[in-house]
Amino acid sequence: MIQIRRILKVADNRPVRSIRCIGLKHKSTRTVARVGDQLLGAVRVTRPNRGWRRGQKVRAVLVRRVRSTSSASGMYVKFQENSVLLLNEKGSPIATRLKGPIPNVLREKGFGKLFALGARPV
Repeated sequence: MIQIRRILKVADNRPVRSIRCIGLKHKSTRTVARVGDQLLGAVRVTRPNRGWRRGQKVRAVLVRRVRSTSSASGMYVKFQENSVLLLNEKGSPIATRLKGPIPNVLREKGFGKLFALGARPV
């Protein structure tokens, strides 16, 4: 379960390696993020001299989580790590390439651009 203060890996080609979740963007009072939910994070680990600094606030969307998720077809999808994808202020991805598989649930939640970046749908 993705709650506040959870460390998450970044699944794109940005120099940011991991972020810490500092807020969830929900219309309800849920305290747990699911695949496809947007969150606010703070940069934890980054490669040096790349324009990003530790503690910088970023927007992200959760693309993979360790806990199994059921799909509309009845399959359960489970990943080995909790991963996010960084977003800009308009909500579109910053990255030009993605690492690893992406669940089809994201297409239903309005993130169809992720599949054009070369992600493998699951």
